[in-house]
Amino acid sequence: MRQKSVHPESSSERIVKTIRRATRKRHSSEEKIQIVLDGLRGESSIAELCRREGIAEGLYYAWSKEFLEAGKRRLRALAIATLVRIEELSDVPTVAESGYTGYEAILWTGMLAPAKTSKDMIAETTGWLTSALQDPETRQKLIAQGLSPLVTCGADFGALIRKQYDEYGRIIGETEIKAD
Repeated sequence: MRQKSVHPESSSERIVKTIRRATRKRHSSEEKIQIVLDGLRGESSIAELCRREGIAEGLYYAWSKEFLEAGKRRLRALAIATLVRIEELSDVPTVAESGYTGYEAILWTGMLAPAKTSKDMIAETTGWLTSALQDPETRQKLIAQGLSPLVTCGADFGALIRKQYDEYGRIIGETEIKAD
């Protein structure tokens, strides 16, 4: 378990916390349920829904998970759209295990740098990010939001971006999706 720092909170940290507290939108249980149901209906993307409601996407997924756990008798997750099971929903099969092979839909967040960024700067940033994601407290907070903390960098990260770019490009072309 990590020890708390012994230095007192700076005035700027207190100001930031006060602003966050004052601007944090509170949602009743009924509002949370309605937001999750709106997402399940698929009338707008989760990202669009979250922007409209002023919440982080991670919060949406955390609420969905809470409702899944609370409603085990009435609500059941059929599958997750990843190639491997996730820690928080280890009893939920993947889509491949459910008979739908060749399908994966993952959300990821990445850090990109300009092409001329020094290798030392990239190594330092990667080290910092890896260290942060290995911290048990940070990992637990991310996992509780339905996220799988993972660092992929260099050619592997480029390959992930290219794979998704190609796949979603193919889907857009086949279905003739147009931006409104």
